Amino acid sequence: MLLGAVGAVLAAVNGRYLIGSAVEPAVVDDIEALLRSRPAIDDVHSVQSQWVGPNAFAYKCEVDFDGTWVAAQLFDRYEPLFSDAARARALDDELPTLLSFYAEDVMRAVESEVRDVENAIRAKHPDALFIEIEPDARATARRWASDGLSDAEQRSVAVSYTHLRAHETKANLVCRLLLEK
Repeated sequence: MLLGAVGAVLAAVNGRYLIGSAVEPAVVDDIEALLRSRPAIDDVHSVQSQWVGPNAFAYKCEVDFDGTWVAAQLFDRYEPLFSDAARARALDDELPTLLSFYAEDVMRAVESEVRDVENAIRAKHPDALFIEIEPDARATARRWASDGLSDAEQRSVAVSYTHLRAHETKANLVCRLLLEK
């Protein structure tokens, strides 16, 4: 009888952990506000959370990263490389290599941003034991350079010129210059 009573009390006290109750809306909203305040993140969706222990919760979301922000982070490093190759009239030969290095660095910039935002969440919410931030743009099939689209159609999809100008700084001026060519 005593064992049954202890079991009932433990189940009542820890019930939300046993069934995986959602984290309080105020905490989830605060984390989402933190994510949305970052210049690298355009959108947050598919949010899931649950308590996994008395002082620990799991948080998962999908985010749409702002490609113009990523480009701005890499501009100072790559602008001289592209300019030097163009001046040396070696751009055709060096472009595949430069683009492969650039693609690797884009991934590293996104990975770094994910780590930074996870650390920011943990600093504000130490109970966030498991954090999963998954890069996932809603328009994953869209590309700036897509096969089968005319130049005019390529320039009209995904991001407007006004959107790019809103992000324009000296560091990411390259985005506008590339579009105007």
